[in-house]
This record gives sequence, structure tokens and C-alpha cells, in this order.
Amino acid sequence: MTLPQNAANNLVATAALLFITVPSAHSGAPAANTYVPVATAAAEVDPSPETVSSPVRTASALTKSYEASGPPHGTTKHYQVKRGDSLWKIAQTHLGRGSRYTEIVELNREVLATQPDWLIAGTDLLIPVDEAPEVEVQETATYVVEPGDTLSEIAETELGDADAYPRIVEASEDTVQRDGRQLTDPDLIVTGWKLTIPGQAPSLTPDEGARPAPVPSPPRQPPPMTAPGVTPSGPTSSPAPTNRQPVATHPSEEAGAQRGSDAVDTDAEVTPGWLLPGLAGAGTVLAGSLLLVLRQLRRTQMRHRRPGHMIAPPPRELRPVAKSIHLVGNTGATYVTDLDRTLRTLSVDSAPPDLVSAEVADGSVTLHLADPVDKLPWPWHGEGTTWSAPLDSDVTVDDQRPAYPLLVAVGRDDDDRDWLVNLEQLQEIVITGDRDRAMDFATYVAAELAINPWSCLARVDLLGIGAELDGLSPDRLHSHADDDVVFLDWLASELDPTAAVDRDLGPDRFRVVLTTANHAETVRPVSEIIAEHPGRPGAAVVLVDPERDGAHGAVCVLEVGIDGRLRALTLDLDIHAAGLSPDEAKACAAIVDATRATTNEPIPATAEPTTVTESLTDSAGAVRSDLVDSRPADLTEPAGNEAVLAGPTAAYVEASATTAEDVATEAPLVPAAVSRELIDGDAHLDRDRHRWNDPDARVPKLVLLGPLNARAPGERPPDRKPYYVEVLAYLVIHPEGVTTDQIQDAFHIRPARIYTVLAMLRAWLGTNPDTGEPYLPNAQKSAQADGGAKAIYRVRGVLCDLDLFRRLRARAQARGADGIGDLTAALDLVTGAPFSNQRDNGWAWLLDDAIDHIAQCAIVDVAHTVIDHALTTGDHDLARRTAEAVIKAVPADETARLDLIKVAATTGHVTLAAQQLVDEIYNRSDDDLGPIELPERAREIVDRHLRHLAHRRQAG
Repeated sequence: MTLPQNAANNLVATAALLFITVPSAHSGAPAANTYVPVATAAAEVDPSPETVSSPVRTASALTKSYEASGPPHGTTKHYQVKRGDSLWKIAQTHLGRGSRYTEIVELNREVLATQPDWLIAGTDLLIPVDEAPEVEVQETATYVVEPGDTLSEIAETELGDADAYPRIVEASEDTVQRDGRQLTDPDLIVTGWKLTIPGQAPSLTPDEGARPAPVPSPPRQPPPMTAPGVTPSGPTSSPAPTNRQPVATHPSEEAGAQRGSDAVDTDAEVTPGWLLPGLAGAGTVLAGSLLLVLRQLRRTQMRHRRPGHMIAPPPRELRPVAKSIHLVGNTGATYVTDLDRTLRTLSVDSAPPDLVSAEVADGSVTLHLADPVDKLPWPWHGEGTTWSAPLDSDVTVDDQRPAYPLLVAVGRDDDDRDWLVNLEQLQEIVITGDRDRAMDFATYVAAELAINPWSCLARVDLLGIGAELDGLSPDRLHSHADDDVVFLDWLASELDPTAAVDRDLGPDRFRVVLTTANHAETVRPVSEIIAEHPGRPGAAVVLVDPERDGAHGAVCVLEVGIDGRLRALTLDLDIHAAGLSPDEAKACAAIVDATRATTNEPIPATAEPTTVTESLTDSAGAVRSDLVDSRPADLTEPAGNEAVLAGPTAAYVEASATTAEDVATEAPLVPAAVSRELIDGDAHLDRDRHRWNDPDARVPKLVLLGPLNARAPGERPPDRKPYYVEVLAYLVIHPEGVTTDQIQDAFHIRPARIYTVLAMLRAWLGTNPDTGEPYLPNAQKSAQADGGAKAIYRVRGVLCDLDLFRRLRARAQARGADGIGDLTAALDLVTGAPFSNQRDNGWAWLLDDAIDHIAQCAIVDVAHTVIDHALTTGDHDLARRTAEAVIKAVPADETARLDLIKVAATTGHVTLAAQQLVDEIYNRSDDDLGPIELPERAREIVDRHLRHLAHRRQAG
């Protein structure tokens, strides 16, 4: 299959509109609890821009292109892009409002067309000049040094150019600091010193320019992104000493080590430039719901995977939204799941009480009811109209209907409490205020109703609004053109108040109509039916009308101001509004639509091999397809000892739940020359296996093929192990080495903090007894050892189960018929679901190369080869144990399930096999929409081996 047409259409717009920025891993970002338009976010960029192969146009070349075509209409001036710039930032600075970035785009279409994903420092742009009084340049500004600051970092933040730090030195060197010293060494500044920042311009007041005052800028250092009541799992600050001394800051690893643990704190984290603001803070519920949906779709994708292949990842253009969902959604998904389960307890035995709003904070949910009640089921406690329950209660709701299908998050207050309102109870809602903010808020509401788990019975009809969400949820979300109003007549008849509706059960489907003021009269009949309904209509009308202060008969008016705050007098709310800009909506819909695709593609070769084995194998450890020979075309002819499955292909197809294509892929013939090179090139494999299994071996060990963990002989970082396990994994998965820029991009921390983190990791890993060198050498030493000029960080000698797995798989294929033992040894390294137990707000960098997905594919394919061998040779116990273990590790993949059903049928457990076939294959569903059609490979295997089991089950 190819990428769905809808996703392809969305991608065109997404690639053109999302994240035009200059590469800068520590540029300013919006606060986590404040919604701002997507244009404030920065694009994901290659951390090593010098490797980009496309031509880069210089500033002079770009200027010539203007001269050739003539200047645009109107008064303009030239602006040279600095590192850290984005179009939004340039517009905010020079035009008074970031939202005017579109004017810069219009003036520079030819320039930006050559670099649609980010700006390049040095690019010459034209920007419009407003007819406003000249603004006098303020000569200086003052900056107070904070712990961990460096001059280059301050210059980057305050002047937009890290290389401009000499200007700060020159402006500050005559200042006598409070400790009597003066700035003489650019590499040494002290906490509390006051620096002079030259050349700052004051903002225009409303009277000084033609444009309205800009929206207040977000804080310079945004808070961490967490769900309410969730403590960040990254490094945290140590308590400050009572008598605080000045802290020297120096851009080196040694200084970082001296600063110690106090330097590694959450203040060091920077909101990544690729983060979609609409999914952070107030958007946590949406981000968590999106991640749950993507997980469902990925499980379904795995059913379509064929051995030797992987599911094609989403296009590169969608990585920013995929990373945003992962980063915020990892915490949000747990929060959303717990909230859904807790709310469903209210509809177990009777109709739920009438709910107006709910707030979530500190791991609990508090309901605000329309009328007082005397009692609610466990775990709820309270009285009157206010009831609370902990989200982590051990409650069982089975397949209970959701209590409030039209409950939707609307924002987050200043105390980090998320607020949700029940549209069903409010019935008619009018959204007023700033037009763009109101539309973005309405889009968010529609998106969340389309995918959150408690709205599974909802249908949202969008009339003349929200077309950007097309493809997000075809079952729940329906977009209508402005003139398509026929559905309203059908809806009115469906909401017929004379129809009997069981109050305890409620409607079969809950309905929301979301439209604009243009259709106020058109939807009025539906609003009147809802208001006059004697029972539970299960419906609401949401009208976006920025020009109205109120509404005739409206139950609730929500005002979304230009400051991004939502105010509702009837609900007593004044909070940060949720919001989804058109670009963000397109990106969210596109990533979901793209994840519905089931395209298989070959597992890629190792991008930058550092060993003989890596140069001869793909990323899953299988010998490269261009280095092997095909099995005999006659399926009854033995393959011979050059193949790990040496018998005839037909024998394996007959005995196991496999296909001839599977066998050809997993067990080709490995030529003798390739075999010798693989075996001779990995002489230390058995030694490393012994060290891995030896609990007393003083060597760092990293566990990826199960719950994430690491052990090392050095000094363990206190209370921060999950964070340092992730950093170690990042280095191990990139054996070619990484730069500080790459680490900064992956972990979104300030450059000065990187040295501290790596110094602590170096101390934890210790010294390699084989070489006498640290397992994590100094970056400059690594570069010198490799003969390169660029400083890189590269771990050497750390043992990793994934690396051992791939090496064992490669040697198994090299050994041919004698290689089954190496395959079973590889599977022994698997201790659970690969890459499980990830820390919250981490591991987003995995989406860059999909190594976690490739690891899953490798485990399933190796197990399938072992099972084919075991069933063909009659070793049923090995086949059963292997299939059961792999199902636990990779439960979404269908290969091992079919293998286990075949084992049960082969060993005489026909009834069990028939039940498993129906329950786990035919009736399997990964979402709320019921079973899918059998994937092609599953159907082929069922038709060949298991069809009689289905007939037996039906007859029984």
C-alpha cells in the first residue's frame, strides 16, 4: 500500500507551512502552559548542517536574485538572518507581532522556496517597513548571570548570535562587580555578575506605531512539560547551600564536572524547537489521546508486517509532530487512560450524575456537578456537588460505557490544573473573543472529541470550520462544506424528543455540531430541540462567534482573548486556553492518517558502520541482501549448509506457519567468503557474551531488549539513573559518535549542561581495563583517535544486548546449518518488551531512526526462523517456548501468534488452537472499531494450515 491520498494532501501543506526557522537547539520557546500559534515553534533540523547535500545560496546570491526580479511593492528593508532566528521571531522584533511572519513569507517567496524547512544564517530577507516614528536604539541593557550561564549562550539569547559574545565583553569589562572583580576572561563569569548587553531596542508602545501591541512574549525559560500532578523524571536540582558562593562557569567538561549534580537540573532543559505548542501544557489531554491512537494504529500496522521487513515510518516532514506527541503524550497517555477508567465507574450501575466541569491535578480528578448527590460509587468521595477520586485507583470497568462522551479539556489554570467541561450539560456554547484564538480553540475541541477514549460514542459535525482536521478520525469527525446543511435535518429528526431513550443507557451516539456565526440561524432548530428535550439528548451545539458578547438562550459563553486566556463567567474560569492552529491541526491529522498506512519496506543497512559486522549486515543484524545468494528455485531441493535452514523450502512451508517468501528472506545462502569475513571480523563475540552473562564482570552493560536498564562499575548518578540510561543508550546506538550539537538536539538541554551530564556519565561508566582509557573518552581524544578534526563523543567497550543480538544473528547466518544455536542465544538476551519503561518526556530521538521498531522486527524474525527449524525437526517444546516468549516481548506482531497456533495444532491441542485462531486472529481488534480484514500474509497461512480450525470452532 502507498501513503493514503488524504495524508499525502495534508503533507504538502504541512511541509510548506510548518516550522520555518534557523537551526538553534536552544532558541526561545513558548511556555508549557500557554498556547501560542505553531509558527513560534522551530523546525526539526539536521544537527550537522554541513552534511546537507542540497546547494546553499549565500546572502550575496540571494540579494542578486532580488535585484534581478525587482523589489517587491511597498517600502522594505534588508535583514540578514542570524542563528536562532525564526520568521515569527523576526516579525515579532521588526513588525511588532509574530503573526505578521506571513508578510515576510510573501516578500521572500523565491528565497524561502529553496529552503522550505528552515532559514539559513546569513540569508538576506526583505521585511516590510511600517510608516511609524523612528525608534531610538537603547544603548545598553543589563543581564544578571545565572548558574550555568556562558557568554556565548547569553549572546545567543540576548543578541541572537552566540558569536557576538565579544560585544558583551567589551561593554562589560569596565564594570566592577559586587565581589570587586571585573570581567577579563571570556571563559569565566560568576553567578550574580551584572553584564552590559549592547544595542537593545525598546518595544513600540501602541501610540508609537500603526500596529497593535504585541502579545506578551513567553518566559525566557519555559517550565517543564508535565501532566498535572506528575513530577518530571529528568534531572532535578539539588537543594541550594545555605551560604551560596559564586559559581564559576566555563565551557568545558572539566568545569561541568566541578559543578557536579547541582548543575544538572530541570532548569537546564529547553523546550525543543520542534515542539508543537498546541500539544504542550493545556494540550496534554490531546497529546496523550493522540499517542494512544497512534499506538493502536501501530499495533494494527504490525499485523501487516512481513518477515525481513519493517513498517515504513511516517515521512520526515512529520517528525516534529511525531516527536511532540511522544514527548508530551508519554505522560499524557497514562493520565488520559486513568481518567477514562475512573470516570467510567460512574456509569456502572446507573446513570451518571449531571456533570458541569472537572479539574485534574495532583493525581486526582474533581467533579463539579449540576445538582448535589448523596452518594457515588467507590473510589469517589465528597459531598453535594463536589466529588473527587484518585486517578490511580484499582478499579475495573471492563467494557463499561463512558459516562461523559462530550467531556473535553478546555485549558490549564495558573496552578497547573487541567479543566474539562461537559458539552452535553452546557448544550449550547458560544465561543467569542479574538477571532484567531477562538477558531484555534474550537479546532482543539473538535480534535480532542475526535480521538479521546471517553468520546468513542461521539460524532462531531463540522460545518464551515475545521477542514484542517480531515483524516484525523473518519468515524467520529465529519467535515461539511458551508452549503452542506442537509445533515442538520437528519440530526433534528434523530434528536426527536418523542423518541424513548433509556436514561440509564443514554443515546447510542452523542452528537456535537461545531460551526461559525454564519450558520447561527441554520443550527437554531437543533439547539431548540436539545434545550427542550425531556430526556438525555446527548448533544450540543458549539458556535464560534467572535463578534457577540453573548447568545440568545446560550447556556455558556467562552471568551478566548488575544492573550490566550479563556474566560467563562458561568463556569468561574479564567485559565490558559487550549488551542490548535490550522498548521498544527493539519500536522496532527497527517500523522494519524499516515500511521494508517501498512507499507512494508526492507530494513535499512547500518548508516555509518563502525565494525565489520555492521558493514555486512542490516540494522537488524541480518546479512545484507546484496551479499547473499537465493535458495533453490525448486522448493523441494535442499538449500544446503550455507543456509541456516538447510532443508528444502517446501519442508518448512509444510511443517510451520510460514510461506516460501518467508523462508527465502530469513534463510538465504551466505557465500563462503562473506561467511569467513563475518566470523573472523568478530573474534571477541564469545568473550563479550561471557562478560554479559557474568554478574561479576566490571564492564558497563546496557539493556535495551526489555525494560530499560544499565549497570556500570563507576559512581552511579544519584536518583537520576533513568536519565543517564537514556544518554548512554543514545551514545551506544550511535557508535560512530555524536557531537554536542546532536546531544543538545536530542535532549533539548543547554550547551553548558551537556559537559556536566557527560562528565557524570563518564564517572559512572569508569575505565576500560582492556585499554586503560575511559569507556567514554574526552571528545577531542575521540576525534584524534579517529583521525578527524571534529570533536565527538563515542563510547567504547560498553556491552549492549541489542548489539550482541545483532552480532549473534549475523554469525548464525554465517555458520549456516550450524547457526541455530546462535539464534537461540540471541533470543535468550530478550527479557521483555524492547525499550520499555521509558522515562517520561524522554526518548523522542528514537523517532529519528526507528531503532526500537527495528529491534522488534529482529526479535520476531529470529524467533520465526527458530520455530520453523523446531517444527520441521520435531522439537515442539522449543517451538512453543520461543513463540510464547516472543508474544510477551512483541505482542502486536502476528507472526508469533500464528506460530503458536500452529504449535498447538501440531501437538494435538486442536480445540485450543481453534479458539486462539478465532479470538486472537479473526476477532482481534486494536481499537473500538471491531476486527479488520485479515492481512495478506495471515490469510495465506490460515488458508494453507489453519482453515480447518476455523471450521471446527464454528461447528463447536
